[in-house]
Amino acid sequence: MSALAELLPMPTSVTPGSGTLSLGRDGGWAVAGDPELADAAAHVLQEWRGGPSAAAAPLIEVLQDTALPSEGYELHVTTDGVRIAAATPDGARWAAHTLLQLAGTDAVVPACEIRDAPRFAWRGALIDVARHMMPLEWLYSLVRQLSAVKYNRLQLHLSDDEGWRFESRLHPELHRIGGRRPRTDFPNLRPADEHPHVGWYSQEGLRALVEYARALGVRVIPEISMPGHAGAWQRAMPQLAARPEAFGESSPWRVPQQALSLTPECLVVIADVLDELVDVFDSPWIHTGGDEVAAHAWGTENTRAKQARFTGWLLDQVQSRGRALAVWDEAVEGTDLPAVLVTAWRGHEAVRRSALEGHHTIAATHPVLYFDHPQHADDIDVAGSGWRSTWEDVLAYDALDGVERPENVVGSQCQLWTENLPTPRHVEVAAWPRAAAHAQTAWAHPSHDPTTFAPALSAHLGRLDRDGVAHRPFSALPGWWLPEPR
Repeated sequence: MSALAELLPMPTSVTPGSGTLSLGRDGGWAVAGDPELADAAAHVLQEWRGGPSAAAAPLIEVLQDTALPSEGYELHVTTDGVRIAAATPDGARWAAHTLLQLAGTDAVVPACEIRDAPRFAWRGALIDVARHMMPLEWLYSLVRQLSAVKYNRLQLHLSDDEGWRFESRLHPELHRIGGRRPRTDFPNLRPADEHPHVGWYSQEGLRALVEYARALGVRVIPEISMPGHAGAWQRAMPQLAARPEAFGESSPWRVPQQALSLTPECLVVIADVLDELVDVFDSPWIHTGGDEVAAHAWGTENTRAKQARFTGWLLDQVQSRGRALAVWDEAVEGTDLPAVLVTAWRGHEAVRRSALEGHHTIAATHPVLYFDHPQHADDIDVAGSGWRSTWEDVLAYDALDGVERPENVVGSQCQLWTENLPTPRHVEVAAWPRAAAHAQTAWAHPSHDPTTFAPALSAHLGRLDRDGVAHRPFSALPGWWLPEPR
């Protein structure tokens, strides 16, 4: 199979050339050209294949072409060398990733000319570290996995009913108390493990992750859930609970009848947390959740009206800190706040509605883009939620289907919720190969013909194998099961 047929995501245009170029098995990448763009490409090449060789001839030339799209690139390989043209460092990074895929294991690149640019500006994945905290060093691996197939957003779900994972120096009880729970439930799967689950990320650790991801073209977006899914807030600071009598230890997949009080004292604490988030994360967006607020969270007070006012307050707070507000789609119901970025999850109709109302919208559609759901009937170690999402379903999903104002759909995002994914290996097997299919639809285009995508997908699973990344087999295997948590 030609390496040109194994590129993932598939480029916009590929023209085969004559001959091959050997770049050497042991690195030796020599990169020259526009300093900023060449540095961006060289960093990607170094991260995967080793540093440049001072003795090597300059084989890879990186030039700036401002006429190209922001993340677009041109890659021209001849028997004499490689020429990359890009408008921005991101374009140079994606060109370097394409070159790495072409090089394969033997570092022999077929001569070709590739022109490429993404379909969507936002190509995202969410990892829930609140339900099960993932090791910081594994998050580095996840960034590498995503960057390799041209994802450019990673949303960190840092708080929920089950845990708080962000170090707060202004209110340390949030992570010291909110970051602990006595047990973990696995609905419909197996009994509670009865082991305490404790952990949070230091601000220094998160800053380093953000810097690492940025150098690979991935922006890390923090999410702190409010006013619902806020059990960890209230466990740490009971005075913030709207209805203390309704508050208790939460279980995954249950939305407690409680929320933050949104009193002046509560708003001060929220403002403090926002200050800390914008200090640690360079993301243009701060995500504040806003989904699944219980109907009687504030007693007899109208829930939708109160949440709408709260979303308006959050917008002012986030904008005053030089950032943009992002929320789940429930949070903008009953509002006129087009400046809010909406992550639309409640089915494809939520995507259509949000875009029609003038919001910049991310299609995070349930169930097809919820990768915690089983992939096949034989996924016996994933909760039988009644929903299923295969890589073929993901590949066929079109975020713009039936959307009246497609210009407002800025991207697509897959979700990895971890109620039943307690370890990095569980997460990886849930993610791949579906995340590869999503990378294709977010960068290039959807397809109802999986056979045309199969060579690229099969080749990418081989790359994951070489990098030690777990994944579900390409085809359904009866009795396939995940290992016990380690």
